[in-house]
Amino acid sequence: MAKSNSSRIDDTIKFIRTTAAADTISDAHRSVLADELINWKLHLSPGQIDTIGGFLAQGNAGHRAGTRRDRNYVRASILLNCAFILQSAAWAGFATGQKAVPGNYENLYKWALAPARDRVMTKSNRIVRVLGDLVADPVGFLREQQVTIRCAGDANPENAAESIGTFTPYFEDGTLKFADRRPPDYATVTMSAIGVYTTDYGTQVRSADGGVNAITGVDTSLGADCGFLFTTQFTGCGFCFERTGDGSRMLCAHVDPGGRGSAYSAQDVRAAMVGVDGGAGGSFSNSIGADFNCYGKVPVGTSDITSPDFGYPQNCGQMTIIGIRDGVQWKLYAQVLHNDLTTLTAARIDG
Repeated sequence: MAKSNSSRIDDTIKFIRTTAAADTISDAHRSVLADELINWKLHLSPGQIDTIGGFLAQGNAGHRAGTRRDRNYVRASILLNCAFILQSAAWAGFATGQKAVPGNYENLYKWALAPARDRVMTKSNRIVRVLGDLVADPVGFLREQQVTIRCAGDANPENAAESIGTFTPYFEDGTLKFADRRPPDYATVTMSAIGVYTTDYGTQVRSADGGVNAITGVDTSLGADCGFLFTTQFTGCGFCFERTGDGSRMLCAHVDPGGRGSAYSAQDVRAAMVGVDGGAGGSFSNSIGADFNCYGKVPVGTSDITSPDFGYPQNCGQMTIIGIRDGVQWKLYAQVLHNDLTTLTAARIDG
């Protein structure tokens, strides 16, 4: 007896829930996709169920896969793309194309899983839950979930309108991202956050006599309604900050050596701002009277993200800093992606 279109969809959802694909998404995320597919199907009309179930049928396939498992891979790719990735106008052509592929059927499934996961995890109800998990346990979250930030604006630390940005949280390739520019079209949630934009070491910090000019820090008191502080990625920069004893206020600056071709290195920046070898060290022109700190790049082996040399290892793949307001307290967290581009470590760095 031929399957009904409805049962064909149900069987494909079960296949997605129970079938892993190497080097793709986690079992937990596949389960999320299956749950979302069940909910999606509940909102389809009978006519839509017949149409989509018909797409999954492979009797008329250009290259019908020879095994049941391979046919299931094809069906899963079609269903994931119809539910989460493609506009409805593209469904029929996509399904025909997938059923004409002559082999490598598991790859069709793999290629659908990651973008489907990204879109589902970026849905408003789920991304809000993710942000709640980040706030509830920042260190635990950052040890498990890679985060990157695109903070591309130009800020005037003394002007609240220019140091508070609109950021969009979303998942891309499994990474949680926050961007103040050009998010993907599937990301719909926005949030106001304090943006700490880059200050160039060579032109804005280093003085003509080789010393260090006082810099203006972004003041968290400008963002009374913000719960997050973001700054762009670190590959050699130093993050400078002052924090009051009760944590109610911080000053922050992101000091950049100047990129490739610069006369200054990450080590130059950290040394100047920390004040090694008798140097005066960095300071804020708008100081709030707290200790000045610089979390910069340090030699490999001297630090595993925090003490004894306050900073991140110079051979790491990426470092991210996030500020989170916990009630009235601002707290700073660093996440290091190590040079194997897999291992994550995280720690609170403000004290």
